[in-house]
Amino acid sequence: MLLISSPTILLLTGHLKRFGEHRPSEGEIASLKYAPSGVDFYHNFVHKRKPVVIRNGANHWPAVQLWQNESYLMSNFGSDIFTVEYRKKFKNERPVRKPLSFGEFLKIYKSDDVYLDSSFSPNSPMLNDIILPSMLNCHEILSSIDSLNLLFNSGDANSAFHHDGVENIITVISGTKTVYLVNSTYSKDLYADQFSIVAGVLSIDPEKLDLETYPKLADVPYYEVTLNKGEC
Repeated sequence: MLLISSPTILLLTGHLKRFGEHRPSEGEIASLKYAPSGVDFYHNFVHKRKPVVIRNGANHWPAVQLWQNESYLMSNFGSDIFTVEYRKKFKNERPVRKPLSFGEFLKIYKSDDVYLDSSFSPNSPMLNDIILPSMLNCHEILSSIDSLNLLFNSGDANSAFHHDGVENIITVISGTKTVYLVNSTYSKDLYADQFSIVAGVLSIDPEKLDLETYPKLADVPYYEVTLNKGEC
C-alpha cells in the first residue's frame, strides 16, 4: 500500500494585514452629542473605565476655528518649542527626537517625515485657544490632570501599539484620527511584556500584523473609533 501524505496548511486570516482590517471590530462605543457634566462623566465613564465619544465636545474652542490657518499659527506661536519625532510610521527602534520651534516645524512638516508629539510648555500662548471641557470641571478629575499634549503631522501617520500610564482625552482640532481600543485585560494576548524598546510599547507593526509570531493577536476584541474635527 502506498501512503501519500501532504503537509497541513494553516491559514491565518488577517496575517500581514493592517490592524483593523484583520478582523471585524466589536462595534460602536457610547457616543454623546454634547459634553456631560463633570459628575456624570466621572460616575458613568471614568469610574466604570468606559470609553465615550463626544461628538461636539470642542466645536466651541477657538483652536478649532483659528488653527486651520497656518499663517495664524506661525505669527502667534512660531517661537514655541516642541519635541519633534523624525518619523511618522511605526519602526521597532527608538525614534530620533529633537526640540524644534513650531515655526520651523510648520515649514517642513508637509515635505519631511516628521511628527510633532509633545507637551505644551506651561506658559504657552496656544493654551489660550483651548477651553477646559466641562466634563473635567470636577475636583476628582481636575486635580489629576497630568499634562496637555499637541500631536501634529501631515497625515498618513500611525503610532505603535501602546499602553498609556494615564487616562486620555483625545480632541481633534483638524483632520481625522482613528483610534483602536483594547481592554487592558487582554494585555497578555497583545504580548505586552515582550517589548524591546520601551515598556508599554509593543514591538508589533500595526500596518503589517505578523500573526505567525503573535497568533493570539488574531482573536483580541477591539473597538474602532474615528474622530473628526471638534470631537473628543
